[in-house]
Amino acid sequence: MNDATTKSIGIYVGSIREGRNAIDVARWAKGLSEGLDAEFELIDLADHILPHIATPKPPAAYEGKYPEAQVREWAELIDSFDGFIFATPEYNASVPGTMKNNFDSIYGEWADKPVGFVAWGGNGGESAVRHWHDIVQRVGMKPVGEDVLLPFREAFKDHKLAATEEQEAAMKALLEAVVKEA
Repeated sequence: MNDATTKSIGIYVGSIREGRNAIDVARWAKGLSEGLDAEFELIDLADHILPHIATPKPPAAYEGKYPEAQVREWAELIDSFDGFIFATPEYNASVPGTMKNNFDSIYGEWADKPVGFVAWGGNGGESAVRHWHDIVQRVGMKPVGEDVLLPFREAFKDHKLAATEEQEAAMKALLEAVVKEA
């Protein structure tokens, strides 16, 4: 966590696909955070791909003392944030596997932190967000604000993000909600 005066919010970029929209959505969200009383940082999943969990015990059992150095580094990064925005695509009516694997690789570092969701897909990413709500609450995270859903046909033109004024206003409100609860 950051010092008491400056909140630190991580924007978790949930896709590693080539040509991904995730990085554009995350940068858009970060750009809308200007003027808020917090520092926002992108957590690009493509820079932090972890191996599949193969440890003899579940991550919660390690109480932050994970056996793999790469996982310990990931845990330290996640623990440094006061709250999160998850920028998540929807893959086959659920969450991206790589994003979920990284999430599941650690445990306590997520607890008691607020999280907001911006998602996209055929139905705006609604199914992915619904799954994420169940997942994050299981580890003690606190979903806040109204989810920002970006239906692909409305919010993307020629596969580029083209958010509406209403979507921008919703994203700003979500950012504010996460900062307030952090």
